[in-house]
Amino acid sequence: MDPELINDLTELNKLLHFENISIRNRLLSIEKDTKFINKIHENYYSNYPKIPNERCGNWYVPEFSTTSYFKSTDGHTNNWSFSTKRLNLHLLRIIIENNGILIIDSTRRGKKIPDSLSKTIPIWISIINKIINNSEFKDTFKTPKETVSKYENDRILDKLPEFYSNIEEFLDLIKSKVNEQELKLLKPFWIYPSCKEIPIFTGNEPFHPIIMISASEKFQDGENKINGFTYVQGAGDDHELW
Repeated sequence: MDPELINDLTELNKLLHFENISIRNRLLSIEKDTKFINKIHENYYSNYPKIPNERCGNWYVPEFSTTSYFKSTDGHTNNWSFSTKRLNLHLLRIIIENNGILIIDSTRRGKKIPDSLSKTIPIWISIINKIINNSEFKDTFKTPKETVSKYENDRILDKLPEFYSNIEEFLDLIKSKVNEQELKLLKPFWIYPSCKEIPIFTGNEPFHPIIMISASEKFQDGENKINGFTYVQGAGDDHELW
């Protein structure tokens, strides 16, 4: 093919892509995803507070009193870590008072669940369980099978003792934030638009459910023309670059 034609086609694709991810399309996509979040909350988890995960998640929870800050980069493959700069200890009291929480986030094309929800928070959950309840990592570390392979899950599991040893100086601080008799085991659950089962809780479980909701629908190219606009997966991500 003529190199000049190839260049023209490339530029045309770029223009079409930028048109598809216009601010209008982003905002309409966020509105659609917010309706999904609200439906899940109202129908199943109205007793649990909605906690948006900075920064993308803020777009999907218009009214909130606090946020979480779990970075996807701490869950990226071969870059797993437990951040001492983002301990999120304020969540522990909220979890105790409400017997659980919803954490809201989203991701751009290619994934059903962002790494922040599928790996970063599960690492945090397992470490907190070890600190508060002295639980075994193998018993409390869980990742969603839909997006995390057993191989990667097991590799992260092997790293957890190292992460724990790196935060020994923070153990007293973490324990001081909660009454150890009040905080039950934390247990992760995941919900996303195409999931087939919604876990239901009575409030009498021997654990606190940490329900992570990925707001956006997954599309191969991250975009889909529906209902008179182009849907943008993870439209709230990197808003400073819009």
